[in-house]
Amino acid sequence: APGQYGVRLARPPAALCKRMRILTVGDGDLSYSLALQRAFGADVSLVATTLPAADELCATYRNTGKILAELAERGATILHGIDATRLPL
Repeated sequence: APGQYGVRLARPPAALCKRMRILTVGDGDLSYSLALQRAFGADVSLVATTLPAADELCATYRNTGKILAELAERGATILHGIDATRLPL
């Protein structure tokens, strides 16, 4: 069934999921990161990064506190203060 926004995510084969690592950058309120974590569950290692600090995100986006809590509960790694334009390539 389609998820939020009518998007349906297909699950890759289980063997691929066990090796899959996902990094999100510039995700605003982290809702996209949460959608990925919900879709792929414990089969992936998700690292979600934001440039603003957690308190700034919560002040800017109404649902961020709940999203942060669920991401942490689901085992995602959340890093704040990360400027993706300065990541080594």
